[in-house]
Amino acid sequence: MDYAGSSEDRIIRARCLVVPPDRTGVPRQVIRTLDAVDPRGPLVRTLEVGVCGTDIQIVAGTEGILPAAAGEMILGHEVLGRVVHSSTPEVGTGQLVTCVVRDPDPVPCGQCRRGRPDLCSNGSWKERGIRELDGFMAEYWRAPVDKLVPVPEELIHLGVLVEPASIVVKALDTLRQMDERLGTSDPSGNALVIGCGIIGLLTTAFLRLAGHKVTVVDPAPPGSLAAQAAASFGAEYQSHQLVPGDMVTEQAIAAHRVVIDAAGVAFLPQLLATHGAENASCCVVGLPSGQQATVDGAALLGTMVKRNQVLFGVVNSSRVHFEHAIELLREVDAAWPGVIGGTTTRIPFDRFREAFVPHTRVGAKDILVF
Repeated sequence: MDYAGSSEDRIIRARCLVVPPDRTGVPRQVIRTLDAVDPRGPLVRTLEVGVCGTDIQIVAGTEGILPAAAGEMILGHEVLGRVVHSSTPEVGTGQLVTCVVRDPDPVPCGQCRRGRPDLCSNGSWKERGIRELDGFMAEYWRAPVDKLVPVPEELIHLGVLVEPASIVVKALDTLRQMDERLGTSDPSGNALVIGCGIIGLLTTAFLRLAGHKVTVVDPAPPGSLAAQAAASFGAEYQSHQLVPGDMVTEQAIAAHRVVIDAAGVAFLPQLLATHGAENASCCVVGLPSGQQATVDGAALLGTMVKRNQVLFGVVNSSRVHFEHAIELLREVDAAWPGVIGGTTTRIPFDRFREAFVPHTRVGAKDILVF
């Protein structure tokens, strides 16, 4: 694309999905304008944007912070796009890219200063499409070069999954750090993955790549796409409702020292208190949605102390996690061709409402195609 003309010739009108102030549960389509040539970063044409539970919660008003000045915010934080104009050699025109979501705080804190805004210690960070910054559910957007992460052309069919995959990379890296206390740098024994959405499936795939035995527990029936994908990775799949008192889930917690909760099971702490294994490390990635639970704090803390347990949460990721996620997605696609991609549902942009209204999701991830 040639943008050598006047400033008026360079103005682009882009369709966008914004979160309105009234938070109606469905984003509103608007037109935004932007200059194709801007020193703040290359211009990117959106190809695909993933829709996740966080997006659903933001438009419903239970998560997210809108920019105070604008009063509305462009949604979306899982993106794959192609650079259509760039004046920098670091990211050239035509390059496939995704984008780091979090901006560091302006102070900055020590973590942000060392390039880890995902661990920001003062809470002044902002996130695209989530907290005070416009996201990627727009036909065009731009970002500073250091936020753009190149995606290889052969990964175009999975590039939109780099952001959720980066969260999994961070979670597994942290689990390995926890295991250093046991004299090993890798999770030992079997791993339990709770939830078979895209985060759960990516977790399962990455663990299986590393040679670990994995059990997946999720309410989806055994014949579902997600269940079939988990089985394709070589994991044991168990279909259960994930409700308090479910004996099979309790037995699964007791039998696994490494637990990754990708579903946001609100009563998980109580399960750890009553059934958690010795030296257990439990990573929580999913946010509870609507589920309430009562936890016996004394029992939980007592068990954690007596059994050397670790319970921690993971949110967001840094550029290094994005880059590692790209490599792992390549390996997953080579080891199990088409499996992860087969669990996604692509929805044309004009039908975006289908991704936000209550519906029975066929796959593990809805993706808007621009």
